[in-house]
Amino acid sequence: MTNDEECTAGPVQIEVPVDSGQTKEQNQLLLLALKFKQSLTNDCLEDIMKILNVVGGSDSACRTKYSVYKAFDDTKDIMKICYVCEQCCNIMSAELDQVHCVQCNITYDKASRFTNNFFIYLSLEDQIKNLLRMPGITDELIGRQTETSTSLSDICDGFLYQKALSGSETALQTLSLTFSCDGVPVFKKSPCSIWPLFCTINELPLKTRQDNVLLCGLWFRDEKPHMRSFLKPFIDECVDLQDSGFTWENDKGVSVNTKAIPLILMSDSVARPLIQNFKQFNGEYGCSYCLHEGKVVEKGRGFTRVPRVPRSVTLRKFWKAHEWYMWLFYYSLPVLKGVLPEPLLNHWSKIVKGVSLLLGENITREQITESEALLTDFVKDMEVFYGEANLSYNVHLCLHLPRSVVNWGPLWTHSAFVFESYNAKLLDMNKNTQGVALQIVKMFWLQKALPFYG
Repeated sequence: MTNDEECTAGPVQIEVPVDSGQTKEQNQLLLLALKFKQSLTNDCLEDIMKILNVVGGSDSACRTKYSVYKAFDDTKDIMKICYVCEQCCNIMSAELDQVHCVQCNITYDKASRFTNNFFIYLSLEDQIKNLLRMPGITDELIGRQTETSTSLSDICDGFLYQKALSGSETALQTLSLTFSCDGVPVFKKSPCSIWPLFCTINELPLKTRQDNVLLCGLWFRDEKPHMRSFLKPFIDECVDLQDSGFTWENDKGVSVNTKAIPLILMSDSVARPLIQNFKQFNGEYGCSYCLHEGKVVEKGRGFTRVPRVPRSVTLRKFWKAHEWYMWLFYYSLPVLKGVLPEPLLNHWSKIVKGVSLLLGENITREQITESEALLTDFVKDMEVFYGEANLSYNVHLCLHLPRSVVNWGPLWTHSAFVFESYNAKLLDMNKNTQGVALQIVKMFWLQKALPFYG
């Protein structure tokens, strides 16, 4: 056949035998992936399914969104709804259609308004098992150093990490966890917020652990969670995982017993005292890292905490974390030169260099010592240049950054950014005002069912 004949020839018909059952399942997976990637509404999803059934035959896809979700939704196997007593804040026992508080000796129907105070807990063990079964994950688990390294490049190089897992020979024998909990407003004109409880596995490479965040709990209410109750299922399970571990089968069919230990809490200064059952950060002896008493001084209205290319400095109160990052490490020194007096510019340069040293990919002990000296001088001179009223808790925390790197590796290895980005993802999973917590949990777990999406 000549080139001209090829161009004028009609469409080539290729018949490929297809297993209809398998094709339908594949279609449903693709539909879910499309929904999550493009944030499609349920109505849009059902319209696409109707088109598929018209074009490809009546059995090309499910007919309703509920059928699609049901095909991949196995949250009932790992999810537990925990009802909290509004009087004593203890978790109530649930049986059939009723819940009972042993402490108060009160029984409610699950349909009662008194049972609206609940949170959702997802099994940590089952989620870790699912993650370990994913192709390539066990190969990515990094080996631990048994001797003191000359530099720090990840969490596993930290002093406290090595101390806690010194008896573990391989990453598959004992895993360690970083967990985080913080509140996120759901609606603009409502006090309701979600408090997700996240976990990551420290032994995975940074990119892999960022892409595989585990959701262990979700609180949704117009008030902050009762941490004693909200964290109880997580604490109980972590005790079991640390003492007994869990057994799973690797890709070679070999049974492996693995233990898991929660090591690091990542939280901001507002949520951390709630989780630790500790005094608020601005109270007397409010620092959870040291025994500094603190001091109350008068101050005006003040401003809140002080990194995309940053917008105008006149809009700095609207800057996001990345804009502040870019300002601190790239723009502030050249921009402020000639604006700030030389002593103040030199003072500011100490925190720029002091923090940048702690963000390196391979941090030496000498760099930590240098950073510690710079940050100590910065905090000392803060009162001299700006007055005692500006010697805030955030400034004080600079003194603890070098020790944090010694214990847990570079600052970026235990940053809250990954958890904050997942907060935004959870909010995108909420499409209406009813059943917010259950809706988010189901959408989160459906995404985990898509290996090419997660």
